[in-house]
Amino acid sequence: MEPKVVKPNPIDEAVDFERDNNHNVRTILKKVADAAKSIDGHYRLYAYTKADIYNDSEFEAPSDVINRFWANNEGRNPVKPTVCSSFIWAAVKSIDEDIVLEGKLETNETNVSSDNNYTKKDNETPDGLYFYLEPERLEALVNLHINLINEANQKMIDDFGYEAMEFENFIEHASVEIANQFCNAFASDSCGENSIESEAWRNPGVGRAVSPSDILKHWDGFHANGNKYGLYGYNEKLIYRPERYLKVPKYKWVKTRAKGVISGKVVDHKGNPIPNLQINYTNNLHVITDNEGKFRISFYPGHYILTAFTEVNGIVYQGQKEIEIIEDATIDNVKLILNPPKDIRRIVNLRVKSHVLDYEYIGKNEKCAPEDNFNNLYFDIETPNQAYKVIDFNHYCGGEIRTTFHIELNALYDGSIRVSYRLDMYEKDGGSHYTHDDIKQVTSGSFVVPKDVRDYVHKLEKLTDDKDVVNATFILDNLQYQGA
Repeated sequence: MEPKVVKPNPIDEAVDFERDNNHNVRTILKKVADAAKSIDGHYRLYAYTKADIYNDSEFEAPSDVINRFWANNEGRNPVKPTVCSSFIWAAVKSIDEDIVLEGKLETNETNVSSDNNYTKKDNETPDGLYFYLEPERLEALVNLHINLINEANQKMIDDFGYEAMEFENFIEHASVEIANQFCNAFASDSCGENSIESEAWRNPGVGRAVSPSDILKHWDGFHANGNKYGLYGYNEKLIYRPERYLKVPKYKWVKTRAKGVISGKVVDHKGNPIPNLQINYTNNLHVITDNEGKFRISFYPGHYILTAFTEVNGIVYQGQKEIEIIEDATIDNVKLILNPPKDIRRIVNLRVKSHVLDYEYIGKNEKCAPEDNFNNLYFDIETPNQAYKVIDFNHYCGGEIRTTFHIELNALYDGSIRVSYRLDMYEKDGGSHYTHDDIKQVTSGSFVVPKDVRDYVHKLEKLTDDKDVVNATFILDNLQYQGA
């Protein structure tokens, strides 16, 4: 797993330090560090189920007991129950600052369960902690139980070698007891002798806790909650470098101008709002549209380009708009339009030529070259009834030979056109009308015309009954529609 550093956004650090030296993010972090230093704590696995036991005196370790199970703090402070992530949460919550670690849940922090009645927080979950359903806790405990058994077995084999095989039943039973006690400690703080045989951990109930992953992904930044202070909201890869002497530039804070505001709406090319869409406006900053497609950006003066895209039914809609943020000014009604690619609208020209030989047993053979043209056929891939066309027509020769053409054209998502065809060759033996009994040969097939191609040729040769012959040539243009 790649190590990461969770920290405040560097931009927040620079700006707020210049405005208020007593209430900037770096000053608050120092207070948190001091608070963490003053905590006397013991590792309590149950804090992964109920992190706020930190504030419950019932779970404090006895400060006057000195043995190998409890830390010796010489009676200074109660020894608080924590784990790594709840230790950070407890340090933050113990300082006298108006800090909200998790404000309104963002879209990607909403985790809907099978009954559609669950998010990462509920009314009983303290700020900075998250709500975990029993099924997901049980899944974690089952995996933990299996891994503990495997590790305990391996440890005994490593320590005793092949002799351990003589105690296979004992090792297996001991491994299960170790795993049971560990999982019961996690699920319900049950660590006594009864916990080694108990599988009560299989009914762990819900949890309200915080994991390192929660801190990394979910805790809000310094300005995420209006006048309330967030704390982190940013992370970057941890890079270890050995000690060395370097010449490095010196930097100092500089005063920046006040922010400006841009607000508006994202719509598709038909004017429909696009909700819950990410809009990027710098290399690593973005906002999310609300349920009505609206957005608001508060940032430093300058020239920026708004960009966004979304995919619907395999078609990528995208758009961009240049904006100018002005100091201490608000610009409303900015509209960002997402358009489909121009490739999805096509114009097709189709020419079909036949070369027909009408063989005559008596008299001279007849040759014909009928041709049909179908120009400016319009296709729109995102509109189903405009992405498919059927063409039926006939070619005649000598009063006896008739070829019926049934052609289907289908516009594909990549801008190409699939052409499917069926040709029926008839020879009228008598009477004034063709009948089904007059059919001589049938052929069918398909081919694909790439986008932006002119004069694409597909030949169909020798549709014949050994005497009469029909050759057909399809010539197509597949062009990008140039209209509005």
